[in-house]
Amino acid sequence: MPVRQPGWVQQEVAANAVWKRALQTKPRTWLRARPGTAGEVAGKLKNCRVHERVHDALEYLGREDLFCTELFQSGAFEIQDINSQVVGLSCGAQPGETWWDACAGESGKTLHLSALMRNKGLIWATDRAEWRLKRLKRRAARAQVFNYRAALWDGGPALPTCTLFDGVLLDAPCTGLGTWHRNPHARW
Repeated sequence: MPVRQPGWVQQEVAANAVWKRALQTKPRTWLRARPGTAGEVAGKLKNCRVHERVHDALEYLGREDLFCTELFQSGAFEIQDINSQVVGLSCGAQPGETWWDACAGESGKTLHLSALMRNKGLIWATDRAEWRLKRLKRRAARAQVFNYRAALWDGGPALPTCTLFDGVLLDAPCTGLGTWHRNPHARW
């Protein structure tokens, strides 16, 4: 069966057959453990494979509802795609620094920056959607992340703060192609 996609995709992306087939496969489930605890989390959860090159990344191979596990509820891990984990690692955020996650969205990268910074320093998390920032507040409480400030920001010239930053993480929303694997309906 051919994979349907919006007409503009072929003009903008090398949408070859391999990529189209990949969109139809079951996505892998990736977890991000707190720094230095991947082996311990894998041992407790079972059905996990520790990634050999991405620090603290685990591929979950089981069928248990991870959201119901005590480990998830206690903030021992986040469910976060491997590509998003690599973005956070590439920032090189250090404890005591000040960072701005300019398009915080669902806040996974904000939480990752905080983990890398050992909850020391400050992260400004901004988004144009207030509901996303409310979700950040709930997720941060569960993950025991306290070194952030959240603010609405629409991407305009009026910045949410006058703070100087050691780094800015700008994983800007664009086509949404990265979400199609998990959310096929988003194509339309």
